[in-house]
Amino acid sequence: SGKLFLIMFSDGTGQVLYPSGNVAIMITYIHPVQFTYIIMEDKNINPEILAVFKSTGCSTCYHQDGTIWVNLDPVGGFCFAKNGERQKCWTWWDLKEHIHAPPLQPIYLALNSNISVHILSESKVYVTFLHKKCSIRINMGARFVVRDPKVYAEQKPQVINDPLLQSTALKIYTVLDKIQNALK
Repeated sequence: SGKLFLIMFSDGTGQVLYPSGNVAIMITYIHPVQFTYIIMEDKNINPEILAVFKSTGCSTCYHQDGTIWVNLDPVGGFCFAKNGERQKCWTWWDLKEHIHAPPLQPIYLALNSNISVHILSESKVYVTFLHKKCSIRINMGARFVVRDPKVYAEQKPQVINDPLLQSTALKIYTVLDKIQNALK
């Protein structure tokens, strides 16, 4: 269509734009090797954050209603249903317990009609932006993979088995995450 859809700067920062001209993916950094990718919905005013990916391996994707869908860290990840119920939980190096989650079974998320996320492993988390013939695929996986899982084992959050507590905890984490992002 002749419209600009990708702006990249020499320092690695940039933007991917929706056909409307709104920002789809914002690429920023704190340090030259610590990038943050913020995926926004296609809205002119007050767009919601659909996902945040950090090159450290910490990432969160949200359902359309703002609840957490997937949360990744250097230890592993969680996948949640819209009602807050935990569907999957895994660690990147434990291949015995988690056969229905990465790295043995990839997770695919469609954040909207243009953006999808494909989680294969800790270092292979792909975000694809697609509109007609314009497409870009960015690997948003961890740049520094944990070699000694024992170092991070104590940092693994405890799993909450009570559905009411789990739902409340998710709401609190979602609000705190949004407050933290707004303060940045």
